[in-house]
Amino acid sequence: SMTCWEMAPYVRAAAAAGYEVQFVEPWELHPEWNKLPFLHERNAGRAAMGKSIDDATLQRMVRRFEPLPAEGALQLVRESEPPERLTSSKPNKNNPITAAQLRRKFKGKK
Repeated sequence: SMTCWEMAPYVRAAAAAGYEVQFVEPWELHPEWNKLPFLHERNAGRAAMGKSIDDATLQRMVRRFEPLPAEGALQLVRESEPPERLTSSKPNKNNPITAAQLRRKFKGKK
């Protein structure tokens, strides 16, 4: 998950199950977390499963990443909601696809 609202359901589920939630920023795991050569290396095995990710998608994911604040991250994530463009039931010029259409499009994909 790259944004707070994408993490929110997992954080809520963990809290509901009694887990303590801790966040680890990607640079804590690897200093080159946002560099294409490192991401290629990490994703090399996915191609065999038909789940490779192209460069444009990787770059878009890195750009979308939202670092968490030092204080209040748990509350921020827990209270985050999808942006309006994803929750709207009507498509518009800025959002030609609705959240319901996205759910149908990705239904059953893992």
